Amino acid sequence: MLAWHRCCHCRDNTSPPAKLLHSGLLRLPQLRTAQAPTSGFNTGRVNYVTPFGEAMKKSSSVSLDKLIEDYSLIEQKISEIIGKNNLLEIQLEKSTRLLKLSETKETSIIEDCGKLKKVTKGLQDAIINQCNLRVLSLRRMRLRFASETL
Repeated sequence: MLAWHRCCHCRDNTSPPAKLLHSGLLRLPQLRTAQAPTSGFNTGRVNYVTPFGEAMKKSSSVSLDKLIEDYSLIEQKISEIIGKNNLLEIQLEKSTRLLKLSETKETSIIEDCGKLKKVTKGLQDAIINQCNLRVLSLRRMRLRFASETL
């Protein structure tokens, strides 16, 4: 069975779950006592059973204000972590854009390098052909000159 929690020390600056708890809209499970064992010895401790059927020992009283304060601190830390995470995501996106830009430049430079190699090879072939033609023409001229002198 569930019981309504009502509290007389509600504050306006509490977190949403605490506001629900203080306003009485949030229901807490009511613990029922477990039956004492029929055999063995009595330790003097009172055991409770949760709504899920697990036995639990009665603990000392818990300060609801302390729990709410701890919860607020946890919420604050979560907010800080989310803020840092957002900054890291922005940096990651920026790094990804820069990486893509660098990769694009690299492929462009590689393509330009390939084209320049082809042009250089073509120019080298043209120079070699011209040199070969000059050598041939010089040989022909020598042969003519030699044949004319004989």
